[in-house]
Formats: sequence, C-alpha cells, structure tokens
Amino acid sequence: MEEKAARALLRRICSVDYYPINLAFGIYKQETGNDDYEKFMDLIADLGNDFYIEYDPKKGLKFYSKMLRDWWRVYYGDNE
Repeated sequence: MEEKAARALLRRICSVDYYPINLAFGIYKQETGNDDYEKFMDLIADLGNDFYIEYDPKKGLKFYSKMLRDWWRVYYGDNE
C-alpha cells in the first residue's frame, strides 16, 4: 500500500513546482485507506531521505532535483 501511495504522490508532485501537503495527504488516504497523518509524514520523510522530494512547510512538496522531476514526469507522469 505504501509503495502505491508513494507512486501516486510522485506522479502528482512531478507535475507542479510545489504540491500542497493537504492534497498529498488526501491522495495518501485514498490510496491506502489510512487516515493516520503520522504514517503519512513517515512516508514523506522516507521519500525525502531517498532524495525524491523536499518538504517546505510554507510551500508544500517538490522534487529534490529538476532532472529527477523531469524524468519522473516523462516516464510516470499523471496522464489524467
């Protein structure tokens, strides 16, 4: 479940400069069926520790590097 949520989050985050944390939590809840904010933030921390994303409390979530963001958008981007 966490892997599915992580992929869904990264698909959304790659399409914008900053993705609001509250919308990201909504995606997490939808993908996992879990509304535990602490577990969600653990996932965000894991993605940050793996150098996928950064979290700015004022702006939201963004990819750690432009190159990774562009690669993710090309190969896994949200096609909705």
